[in-house]
Amino acid sequence: MLPDRGSPIPEALLHRDVWVADAVYTPLWTPLLLAAKTKGCEIMTGRELAIHQAADAFELFTGLTPRSSRSEMHSTP
Repeated sequence: MLPDRGSPIPEALLHRDVWVADAVYTPLWTPLLLAAKTKGCEIMTGRELAIHQAADAFELFTGLTPRSSRSEMHSTP
């Protein structure tokens, strides 16, 4: 994210039929995600992305399905 704090995607390309994810952890709400949310896109923050990846890896390594609440993964700006 540093040193440029702008969005890597032109806002004109965002619309409600687009799914947007950003792998950046800090800040949680990047300019890209904020713009996508404003345009009505479905979004995934870097935190949610990491949680899903960790849960999938845990299941692959252990054969056990992790307990998690989807509501714990969602946050709003």
